[in-house]
Amino acid sequence: GASDRVMHSSYLRANATMSSVVRATAYHEAGHVVAAWRQGVRVLQATIVPTHGHMGKVVHETLLRGNRLDPNSSARVCRNAERRIIICLAGPEA
Repeated sequence: GASDRVMHSSYLRANATMSSVVRATAYHEAGHVVAAWRQGVRVLQATIVPTHGHMGKVVHETLLRGNRLDPNSSARVCRNAERRIIICLAGPEA
């Protein structure tokens, strides 16, 4: 009856919304992965399985461990910071 059609259309809308969220998450995380690859940074893990309040996650090698950014930072430290920034910004851009 009519109530079945309403429930079915609500189910279809919810499914379409979830599908678009999963797709957007996949593009977002792929943006991080591609940027890391282009920067020569090794990706350790990438997923679009939701965990701990995140829709997806990319883990790559650490670029700044033990380094502090200051006006006297070495060129290597500055370059690693730039690489990290590029990777961070690539997700939303994708």
